[in-house]
Amino acid sequence: MGTDMKITRTETTPVQPRLQPDTPPQPAPAKARAPAAADTGISQEAQSLTLARRELAGAADVDLAKVEQIRSAIAEGRMPLDLDALAKAVVEMHRP
Repeated sequence: MGTDMKITRTETTPVQPRLQPDTPPQPAPAKARAPAAADTGISQEAQSLTLARRELAGAADVDLAKVEQIRSAIAEGRMPLDLDALAKAVVEMHRP
């Protein structure tokens, strides 16, 4: 038999709805002067965020293999399920 699995309570961060669709950042217009140090920092941060957004766009929202593993463990009785704790977690997650 495989290892037993257990669901434990963890803190969650509520997901906020997106009000506007993401739009790719537009290139900044060329400047006649050299950028100041602060401008360079913002540009590097924007580039990092753009790269991260692209990487996340290609990632799956849910690990379906992990979902199937958990389903099997619950169905086979290898994962004890505390329904009271689960219900409380769902209520807490949806509180405004």
